[in-house]
Amino acid sequence: MVGMIWGVLNRIVVAVAVLAAVSTATALAQSKQALIDVSNSSMTPPIRSDAPITFVWRIVSQSSAVVEGELAVTVHDGPTRLAHVSDGIVISAGEQFVRTVLPPIESHNVLNALEVHVEFHSQGKKIGAWDLPVQAPGQWQRRQVILVCDPWQGSLPPGASELIEQLRIEKWNAVPDATITTIPARIRPEELPADSLLYCGFDVVFLAHEGFAELKESQLRPLFDWVEAGGSLFLAPGNVILKDYHAVFLNQAAHAHADSPLFVLDGSGRLITRDAEAEGGAPVVLKRHGLGRVAIVNGKLDQLLKGHEADVRGTLAWLWKMRRDRLDEFRDSGKFLIKSDIPEDQKDPNENQWGGRNFNVTYAGLRPKDMQLATLPLQSGDQLVTRLMPEGLKVVPLPLIGLILVSYVLLIGPADWMVLGAIRRRKWTWFTFPAVTIALTLLTVWLAEWYMHIADNRRAVTFHDLGTGGKIARRNRFEVLFQGSERRVTTDLNREFFSDMSLRRFSNAMWMTNQQSQLQGVDQRRHDADVPTYLGRVPSRYKVSQFLSQWTPQLNRRFSIARSDDNPPQFDWNKFANALVYRPETIGAGAPREALLADVKQVFGEGAHVAIFVGGKRTTLMGNFGFLQGGQVYGADTYNQYPQQAYYPGYNPNQKRTEFLDDVSVNGLGGLFAVVSQSSPTGGKDFEDMAVVDPSDPDQWLLVVAVERGGEVDLYRKLYAKGD
Repeated sequence: MVGMIWGVLNRIVVAVAVLAAVSTATALAQSKQALIDVSNSSMTPPIRSDAPITFVWRIVSQSSAVVEGELAVTVHDGPTRLAHVSDGIVISAGEQFVRTVLPPIESHNVLNALEVHVEFHSQGKKIGAWDLPVQAPGQWQRRQVILVCDPWQGSLPPGASELIEQLRIEKWNAVPDATITTIPARIRPEELPADSLLYCGFDVVFLAHEGFAELKESQLRPLFDWVEAGGSLFLAPGNVILKDYHAVFLNQAAHAHADSPLFVLDGSGRLITRDAEAEGGAPVVLKRHGLGRVAIVNGKLDQLLKGHEADVRGTLAWLWKMRRDRLDEFRDSGKFLIKSDIPEDQKDPNENQWGGRNFNVTYAGLRPKDMQLATLPLQSGDQLVTRLMPEGLKVVPLPLIGLILVSYVLLIGPADWMVLGAIRRRKWTWFTFPAVTIALTLLTVWLAEWYMHIADNRRAVTFHDLGTGGKIARRNRFEVLFQGSERRVTTDLNREFFSDMSLRRFSNAMWMTNQQSQLQGVDQRRHDADVPTYLGRVPSRYKVSQFLSQWTPQLNRRFSIARSDDNPPQFDWNKFANALVYRPETIGAGAPREALLADVKQVFGEGAHVAIFVGGKRTTLMGNFGFLQGGQVYGADTYNQYPQQAYYPGYNPNQKRTEFLDDVSVNGLGGLFAVVSQSSPTGGKDFEDMAVVDPSDPDQWLLVVAVERGGEVDLYRKLYAKGD
């Protein structure tokens, strides 16, 4: 009896201790939550379409102790989770700012209203939760962002505000358009991104006077790397005190030779003023740098705006990478008008609802009339997926499936009856029937996996875009994950952006239906798959965890800028910049062509593929680029039971379709790309920022060299333009 009483007392003491510990932990968590506050700071830039999203959190801690934990940020569109990023942080007493980068997010509701939920976890317990609304553009909106470096947050030099207002591209449209909005983001010099990838949230960077002078040397290198990768930079040094590295940066951007620099500092650190017009020069220096553009005001900004309207318009067009065939119209009027050279598709009254319709003609009609600058995804993404799917992939043949079904019927029917009857054990049917069912099910699963040849090795196609000096300016790596069972797959990343891409949006088989549904406001996200989870500090070093459905291809994009581990083959890319020998009109034939192919074979081998783009058209000089051509994609027409034209009404299998390599080199889908030829890099869920060629510029040509190495394909692209 004494032992029983003692045992009961011990249990009571343990229970009281546990309750006390739980109460103490709860009270501690509540006290920490009361002492810690998280809010969205004013340093958070606006959201750019199809670009990674940056949040700068203002964290205030009134606790005297250092709190270590994890900051988790989740974005919701109603009940649907769009993104989740988690990163470990240490919170000290006082105020501090923490930057969180989320993947590109697209709204699917009419109000474009999303909700950001922030939680802070410490020692396995949630000690704070905060919610805030955010506006994110959908597919039919374009939001452009201009970074304005403003030390005083409201006191720009004379002429700067006027020029920023003129940089709003929607003001140039001769027809009112509800698609596009340009937003200036005023950021202090010390708040500028330290990583070139974080500039992907901006279309143009605007630096004037103190906004340029207060930048440190370490801040200029990432900015220049972003320009090299396709960004646009506007510089107005003005009459402020600069340092030597500022002058070096200006001369490097202006391609000025070291022996005859264009920008020189006097003894006080100010630029020596020069009358550009009197010396026969332009008031604005416009230069290409790699894939990007630089505009430098060679004088006072306010004087430029007063009497050089044509130069100002030329500068605006240069920064937004306007097409060559739009320049004269814009310089003369300051406006552009969307003109489509696609013939109108007239329906024959004798046709049925869909018969004979040419959907390659009418795709432009998918854009609403008041949104002619909207994004329209390309249709050839499934060509990329076809190349990236596992080799030898095929489904179980129908005859074999039929044989299994017939065998199953025979085994559970006549065979079961006769065999068990012969041994007078028919009651064993209760055991033999489920045993046969399970055995044949396992056999069918094994056969399916054997035919599908599931392997965990990743196949990739990588686009290496070359910049100044033949160095890799940016890299786009595409991978397809394809698994034989539901599972989570983790990808390690370092200094790169990651985007999971929807095949439905880019597939010939599903493209038309998807775009029509988007136009009608139907949510096209897949609800049977979870969004990737980001763990770590994006974009420096982190992991992405994805849940993959069985036998469902998942296309991923990995984007990086000027990585130190990107070592291109030792090929003399600068040799072909010699316009006296290698010109757009001569590069495809004769001695220039033979010299080009001889050099390529020597470095890349006889199996390389070589093509050039001139006037927006591709000419293949060697190989055939067959690895990026159309073919059946698993999931679209698994058993070849349906003709391809049944994918969507009006599909014409005999009509020539554009190829993926052409689509990502020259964007021919109209809209905004009927006005501009390129956009600044985003690294997002779309392919728009991969276009590099102006099809209307006769002085441009693009060289593409591709090399296949087993499951890997490397494509090197180098753009050549007059004056480089």
